[in-house]
Amino acid sequence: MTVTDVLTGKQQWGIFQGDRLESVRQLPDDSIDLIVTSPPYEKARTYGIDFSLRGQAWVDWMIEPWAEWQRVCKGLIVCVCEGQTRGRRWSAVPALLMADLHRAGFNLRKPPIFQRVGIPGSGGKRADHAHHGGSADWLRNDYEFIICTSRPGLLPWADTLANGHKPKWAPGGEMSNRNTNGTRRNQWAGGELSSGGERQTHGERRPAGRPSHALATRRRLGRGNEKGTCGRRISRGHANGDATTSDSYDPPAIANPGNVIKAIVGGGVMGDKECHENEAPFPEKLAEFFVRAFCPAGGLVLDPFSGSGTTVAVAVKMLRRGLGFDIRQSQVALGRRRLSGITPAALVE
Repeated sequence: MTVTDVLTGKQQWGIFQGDRLESVRQLPDDSIDLIVTSPPYEKARTYGIDFSLRGQAWVDWMIEPWAEWQRVCKGLIVCVCEGQTRGRRWSAVPALLMADLHRAGFNLRKPPIFQRVGIPGSGGKRADHAHHGGSADWLRNDYEFIICTSRPGLLPWADTLANGHKPKWAPGGEMSNRNTNGTRRNQWAGGELSSGGERQTHGERRPAGRPSHALATRRRLGRGNEKGTCGRRISRGHANGDATTSDSYDPPAIANPGNVIKAIVGGGVMGDKECHENEAPFPEKLAEFFVRAFCPAGGLVLDPFSGSGTTVAVAVKMLRRGLGFDIRQSQVALGRRRLSGITPAALVE
């Protein structure tokens, strides 16, 4: 198995020993559809290689390979990272990295948030809790940054609704307007809140109630003058009692999932027991989110900090191809062992 085998599609996946920069230099331009990675964080662990970068030195180390990553990747680059807090001072390296990427001319996307669900503890040391009467002096960390860049313009492939959900409310649902007396009235004229915020009745739909705005389907001509029913006319009331209508609004069947990605972390819930042989694995669900939304079927996903092989494993499970590099041979062996037991869903009888 070689890197070329994965690039040409002869092999569905491959994990190889290599540096975050030099290993990527061997790849052709535009050969990767998506990069999903999580580098070693600041000097939290040595990883057996005396890794000790902190602060701006860590940021510079991360900036160095980014141009190569962008050269080979025609889609999105996704980097999960976090800073370190020491002496009640946060290092801010995710923010510093984003600022330096911006200043260097990279095209940043608004960073999503990885909400880590299931983390024990309440923040701070036990002595600090005692000093504050059993509480901590700051908040437990429940999230990490996900730094994303792409080339300018539209992504060559994206399907954010692959991670979507049904809209929470139907058109006009649970929104409300404020009445002249300070109360709020929801769409069915039933649920009013006083100016102090107390709910008087819940906003259930009542047959006699009048919506704050009504939707009615209407027939309209399509581009080919054929009649259709996709359009809706929206009626909105105004303070003087008049009503205006605006042209069509078709409520989505699936809502955009948003940029807060929740994933359970901890022992036994990361997606594969093999991953726990790595010092700092991230859950398969996190990689799944980006592979579903930003890599086409059969596309190639790269992880230049492969670790236990989570990104590559997720790519294979989701019928994409996966390529990973890791500086440590122990992690290359771990990732290969993990991948050897995976059968893509479409190949399961």
